[in-house]
Amino acid sequence: MTPRACGFLAAAALVLAATAATLFVSFAPLGSTKEDAEIPAVLRAEASTEMADAPASAVLDSRSGGGIASSWRPLPEDTAPWIEVRSLAPLVVRAVAVRLANGDPSSLRLAFDGGSALAPTEVSARDAIFVLDSERSVARWRLKGAVAVSRIEPLVGRPTVVVLDRDGGGDALLEILRGYGVPAAWMPALTQTMGDWLPEDTWVALSAESPSPQLIAALLDFVKMGGGLLETSSASPVCAPPSVRVDNLRSARLEGPAFDEPIAYPGALADETPCQRCTDRRVLLEDEAQRPALIFYRVGEGRCLRFLGDLVDGVRRMRQGNPALADRDMNEKGGIQPSDLFVGQIRPADFARPHADLLVESVLAALRLPFRLHPLPANAPGLTIFTADQDYVPEAGVEAQIEDGAPEALTLLLTDARFGGKPDVDFGAEHPATLSARWASVRADDGVELGIHPNLQGIEPSAYAAVLRDQANAFEREYGKRAVTVRNHHLAWQGYTQMAEHQARAAFRMNLDFMALSFLGEGKLGYLNGSGLPLRFIRVDGTVLPIWQQGTQVDDHVLLPPRFGYEAMNVDGLIAETQKLMDRSLADPPHPITINHHPVWRYETDGRWQRALLEASRSRAMPIWGAERWLDHQRAMRDTQIARLGPGKLSVTTGGSGVALLLPEKAEVRADGRRLEASEIQIAGRLWARVELPPSKPVVIEWAQ
Repeated sequence: MTPRACGFLAAAALVLAATAATLFVSFAPLGSTKEDAEIPAVLRAEASTEMADAPASAVLDSRSGGGIASSWRPLPEDTAPWIEVRSLAPLVVRAVAVRLANGDPSSLRLAFDGGSALAPTEVSARDAIFVLDSERSVARWRLKGAVAVSRIEPLVGRPTVVVLDRDGGGDALLEILRGYGVPAAWMPALTQTMGDWLPEDTWVALSAESPSPQLIAALLDFVKMGGGLLETSSASPVCAPPSVRVDNLRSARLEGPAFDEPIAYPGALADETPCQRCTDRRVLLEDEAQRPALIFYRVGEGRCLRFLGDLVDGVRRMRQGNPALADRDMNEKGGIQPSDLFVGQIRPADFARPHADLLVESVLAALRLPFRLHPLPANAPGLTIFTADQDYVPEAGVEAQIEDGAPEALTLLLTDARFGGKPDVDFGAEHPATLSARWASVRADDGVELGIHPNLQGIEPSAYAAVLRDQANAFEREYGKRAVTVRNHHLAWQGYTQMAEHQARAAFRMNLDFMALSFLGEGKLGYLNGSGLPLRFIRVDGTVLPIWQQGTQVDDHVLLPPRFGYEAMNVDGLIAETQKLMDRSLADPPHPITINHHPVWRYETDGRWQRALLEASRSRAMPIWGAERWLDHQRAMRDTQIARLGPGKLSVTTGGSGVALLLPEKAEVRADGRRLEASEIQIAGRLWARVELPPSKPVVIEWAQ
């Protein structure tokens, strides 16, 4: 092996192998404006960490979860404070990677309890890596330096997928991978101190950043010796430099390797150029003209998987639309809404398929990962997320909905004078809440969650942020907790992700606005954002926002005369379409379905649709959850720490109950020697053994086939 290859692999092995555990310490996660500076105060409340000793500018940004907590512990004899980092369970730490917002990384020092301070093993302009002389089982360590730290990542175990990140562009790729249950690790793109101990089934993933010639050479050496390289964009060519073909694929389709359904990809592909060093070429995805889009190669002893488009940009556009259409009312119906962002890249007929999920799962299928997590709750074939927009209905009307069919759970999004409504239009701000705090407390035992359904109609867009913040504060005063879920009345939107940023600053954590009904006057039920799964919003610059996007696939607006251009349905038609979409959510790849109801319209149908959808969920063994519980489950999955100890052996600490681990088909699985029952699940044509992980305690998972 060349010295350069040895140098690359050492740092990769030492830095690559992070669990899903990641710590961020952020000073202004969304930028540097005055409004952005307000976000840390919100995130401080969300983070499960002691911040009493923290300076006002230092907060934990829990974008990736991981069960890691942070606090600042200024020591009297030091001019610079130590950052104390703690994990929920001891981690086998081999290295620690740090990224700075500013300052000199060479000034950093790392110390473990009872040990002396260590200087960085390697530094770049803003990154530092501390390589330990041996693995250590630690739950607490400290970092010191007169710097602004933006990221700290403990690196443990043996990785399956690692994202190389030079300029911050890797965060969006990490969000996508982790959102689909891949416990991907993060490392800065340093190349000088790497060794050759990475397992052969490790994949190193590149985002759209252009790698340096030195990094390209080191990556090729790594692959030739048996590693895997995932190129998610033609902008980062390593295996073969491409030329660009400029035809737009908005109306083209990619045929997946394991899916019969076509995938609507809203981007351009690059032309494949011959790879002189590659063998065993296989095309896994292609467009309608049979030109390759996803290609597998052998390079020496290793593997290279190339996507000839841009996976991050493509998934972002599939889920969030085209940023060039921000603030344009494309259908002139109902004002600016999320559906306006999708004009020109998708057709109403495409709403029947979760295109973003199909694309991501096609790429993951090609990696042949030995294990991963699954976003659905363990042992559930699917999930119904049940929500309702209050729209000023008083307590009696809401009670009627809750009693009708007795849903196991419901997220009720309030439109009240102080939180949701417009006091100047609806009724006075001093009007009592239509649903009292006592009512909410009693109904919480019945699975009823409360969020906000803000009516922003007629309000100047410049006031959106202040209105949302005021309503969120009023909600907290009334009910004693922050509102976590939000769907705007008439799906009002602003900018590309500007509305999501407003909502994040108001402490909302799950957005439900993406619905297909108002699309260009041809709205239908289904997947506007191409997915049944939640991801955090991703800005155009790659910043991952601290608020999740969960699309809504079914809404009973279609029972009323068309207001936004959709085709009206009768109750029987809506029941049939709801059941059809439920069955699609159970198919490959399985995902939840989000359904929205309006209590005010229940009287027009005598509750027949609600009873039918509840029965359809139960008959399909699909649990019925509220959106907030679903968000908690996603956090538990993200907070699950996994360290690969060797072939067929993991150390796992879950972030909560009901987290599902996927292992090879027909695996016999044990947790600390005790046999776990496994169910079968199919994703992208591959059968997995799915087991429920024991909650919130470290266990050793072993399996054999």
